[in-house]
Amino acid sequence: MSEHLTIKDVQDYIWDREAADNQLELDLTFSPDEITQAFKRAARSYNSIPPLVGNADPAALPADTNLFLDATVMHLYIARMSNMQRNDLNYTAGGVTVELDKSQIAYMEKMIPFHRKLFEDAAKAQKMAINIRRGYGRVG
Repeated sequence: MSEHLTIKDVQDYIWDREAADNQLELDLTFSPDEITQAFKRAARSYNSIPPLVGNADPAALPADTNLFLDATVMHLYIARMSNMQRNDLNYTAGGVTVELDKSQIAYMEKMIPFHRKLFEDAAKAQKMAINIRRGYGRVG
């Protein structure tokens, strides 16, 4: 396992590894650039949670827990859902109304709070431990 979170780690976590994983889109759902941007937002979210200890570097997010995987996925879904909602238009193809985006938006609306809770619970526990260690310093 890598010391730092990688794009491949995120792709494996959400099964977005190859076109066959996304039969409707026939391509990767999230590009490497989108994942890199989500790393930045994940670090920013972590750094904003009190207590303000344990500064995360988006270029080197630790890979020893799922904390930053969940934060990254949460931000991928938030960005994708935001884009889809802005462009959510029904259209008719061959006499059938297509509402694929509505199903994907509903899925992300469920998954964002799921990943947010996992991320925030882990981040708060980690930051509390860092803060306690700093408060007591080295013993012995």
